[in-house]
Amino acid sequence: MRIITGKHKGRKLLELKKMKDLRPTTDKNRETLFNILGSATFLKNLGFDLAKSDLLDVFSGTGSISFEALSRGVKSVTLMEKDYKHLDLSKENAKMLQEEKNCNFINFDLSKPLFKSNQQYNLIYIDPPYNKGLIENTIQNLLTANFIKKDAIIITESSIYEKINLEELKNITFLEERIYSKTIFTFFKA
Repeated sequence: MRIITGKHKGRKLLELKKMKDLRPTTDKNRETLFNILGSATFLKNLGFDLAKSDLLDVFSGTGSISFEALSRGVKSVTLMEKDYKHLDLSKENAKMLQEEKNCNFINFDLSKPLFKSNQQYNLIYIDPPYNKGLIENTIQNLLTANFIKKDAIIITESSIYEKINLEELKNITFLEERIYSKTIFTFFKA
């Protein structure tokens, strides 16, 4: 895994092959996602600017999305992950890239009720384990716990075999869906 572009372009991220439960977003899909964030008309029409974003990376795994975002100029990232080993790996990557001051880490299981957040985010990326039906509940938990700013952009990554039940999502507007191979990126506005 490597950083695709920006100030950390070409830098390799630490990853542990023995962590079989990790499913990092591929370099190709990560590049596609950030190309959308940088140039999609539907986001530009909303006034979205990656450089003005504070990212909440939910189910963050190795942190590849967060570190790509930092490389491309986001203000800060918060990595939220249930598995402390994955979070420790993210902390090592932050240290290696000298980005510790721009990173926050939260070890939390999103299947449980969240604590009330004192920080809100305008860019939320949610990449749960595929085909587990976690997306709708996660978004609602984040809204209830005050993690999501009004007008925030929410992106979910899911399998093409998993359908999001839009009727379950309160106070969220569907924007667009992009399919790449067996992955779907779905964009919402809070």
